[in-house]
Amino acid sequence: MVGYKRKEFDHSLKLTYFEGFRHDYLREHYLPTLNRFRNEGVRATHGMRPVFTTLTYPNHISIATGMYPEEHGIVHNSFYNRLLKLTIGLDNRDDGQWSDPKKIKSAVLFWPACHNEFYGVRSLIYSWLYTDNVSFREKIDNAIGHFRELPVQFVIEPDKQGHTYGPDSPELYNTLLRLDFDIEYLLDKTKKELNDDLNIIILSDHVCKR
Repeated sequence: MVGYKRKEFDHSLKLTYFEGFRHDYLREHYLPTLNRFRNEGVRATHGMRPVFTTLTYPNHISIATGMYPEEHGIVHNSFYNRLLKLTIGLDNRDDGQWSDPKKIKSAVLFWPACHNEFYGVRSLIYSWLYTDNVSFREKIDNAIGHFRELPVQFVIEPDKQGHTYGPDSPELYNTLLRLDFDIEYLLDKTKKELNDDLNIIILSDHVCKR
C-alpha cells in the first residue's frame, strides 16, 4: 500500500435556490449568464426531481437534510403537532422539537424556518426572517462576507410572478432577466472578493406549468 497525502481543498460552497424556475426557461429565453453558468459548469443531465412536486417546504427540508419527506416528516407547508396541539408553518415556526444542535454553524438567508431557535440554540451564524421583500442582489451583498460558511439563499422568484401573472407572462420574463443580471453580479463579486474560490450550486424545487 502506497501512502499519499490527501489534497486539501479550500473552495467554499454556496447554494442558491430559485423557486419555480422551469428547466426550459434557459432554452426559451435569452439568459446569457445562467446559460454560460450551465455550459461552463456541471449540470444534472436529466434535471433535478423534486421529492414533492406541488409544495415548497418539503423540498426545502429535503435539500437541507438530505432526507425524503417520509423521513424528515415535513409533507406540507404547515403541519399540526398533536403533542403540542399547535400548527407549525408560516405563522408559527417556533417549535424547538424538530432539531438537535450539533454545534455546526451555517449562514442561512431567508430559508424557511432559518430563524428558529431549537432547544434554545440558534445553529446559524446569522439569518434573516423568511420573506420575499428583499431583492436577490441585496441578499448577495449581505451574504458575501459569510461565503466561507456554506451560505444558502432562497429566492421566491420566478415562482411569485408565475403565480401572479402566469408562467409565460412578460412580467415573469422580466424577472428572469433580472435574476440573470443578479447572477452575473454574484459571479463578479465572487471573482473580486473571493478570487473565484467558491463553488456555486443553483437549483429549483418545482415549476410553474402552462
